[in-house]
Amino acid sequence: MQKPASKYLFYLLFLIGILSCKQEKETAPEAPKINLVSVYSLNPTQAEAKIELTGIRNNSPKEYGLVWSESPNPTINNNKKTAAANPEDGISTLVLSELQLETTYYVRAYIKLGNDYYYSNNITLSHRGPFIWRSLASINWSDKPNLVSSVAFRSGVIVVRPIDNINTEVWYYFAPGNNWQQQKDLVLQAARFEPLLFKLNKFGDEATYFGGGYQVKENIPGKYIYLKDFWQYDFFSGGTSEEYPDFPFGLANLTHFTLDTRTYVIENSANRSVWMLLNGMSWHKKNDFPGTISERYVGFAAGNKGYILEEDKSATGQTKKLYEYNPDADTWVRKADFPGEDRVNGMAFSVNNKGYYGLGQAKDSPQGFSDIWQYNPTTDSWIKFTDYPGIGHVGVTANTIGNKAYLGLGLRVKASAAGAEEYLPATDFWEVKPD
Repeated sequence: MQKPASKYLFYLLFLIGILSCKQEKETAPEAPKINLVSVYSLNPTQAEAKIELTGIRNNSPKEYGLVWSESPNPTINNNKKTAAANPEDGISTLVLSELQLETTYYVRAYIKLGNDYYYSNNITLSHRGPFIWRSLASINWSDKPNLVSSVAFRSGVIVVRPIDNINTEVWYYFAPGNNWQQQKDLVLQAARFEPLLFKLNKFGDEATYFGGGYQVKENIPGKYIYLKDFWQYDFFSGGTSEEYPDFPFGLANLTHFTLDTRTYVIENSANRSVWMLLNGMSWHKKNDFPGTISERYVGFAAGNKGYILEEDKSATGQTKKLYEYNPDADTWVRKADFPGEDRVNGMAFSVNNKGYYGLGQAKDSPQGFSDIWQYNPTTDSWIKFTDYPGIGHVGVTANTIGNKAYLGLGLRVKASAAGAEEYLPATDFWEVKPD
């Protein structure tokens, strides 16, 4: 049985927390480190940048900010800047002003220590409309595991967050008010990671369903206990409204997409079984998924078709294979390969009958991706769509309400001081309107 792709993230976070508590020998302070995380256009004359500073506590810098120009590697001497005094460790936001539309800018952050300037990486900003991103209210979470499940429901997004093997928090993002509301914790006895969480049209009304996933048990072979219970769940009252028969498929990672009254669940195992839940009431076996067993499947629906993208974590494989499912004929067809850089642990969503896939992390280096690609089913083609301005890379939630998508949370991937992968919780949340 394959190990789920994101399971190791929980342990890495736990391990990082333990290691960070160990007492270290005092050393001379190093120069502060500065990283330009993201830059995105706000409006015709402004853009916003996120800057990460580390090592500030051991130094006394008096100024930091942004420099940009139409040539690479801008410096403080001959380009515009935004400056601020008394910086602190962490991620902060600064605004670039007086930008010209239809112009490409190269942006760097800087920090001044004594008489010396330290510069960050370059980020290229293509400053042009439409201005599709909007920063929303972040969520006030502590530094705990950030592997969540989510589903769009009514006028917002439900987020389910397991804290441990017992406790599971429930939060609701209310889009009209741009605020987060904590709901009652899940009352199911077994908390779980990576459960199925979806909604469908049940006889004319929206209903949410929850189940599956796995628990972590260090004292058993394999460590992972897969669950098969399945519920229609009322997240706003904190209780179940109806328990359904267990999943009819095996114990494995599950991926799904929903087409109105039907949700299709694909089993990531040697069987590659496909089951359809009709009106939230009954399971029906469909033709097996024809792809290979993969580290992870990513699903989305566009129009009246479903799509599965295979993520391949092997050294010789590549994340690229896309399959289309026709529910009327119960058939699968191979479609155009994903053309972006090879990755795993990406996310997908759909808006206005087009699919979107991106983010994730590199297979062989501590690198996160921020690019998002658009798939057009009509032309069977991919194009680079945009870059995500948030700080998360893996486990990022993505849900659609009307003609907008809501992305955020998850984990940020970066290199530790030793060069290993490090995963940091992300609490920012964003709205994107593709068309």
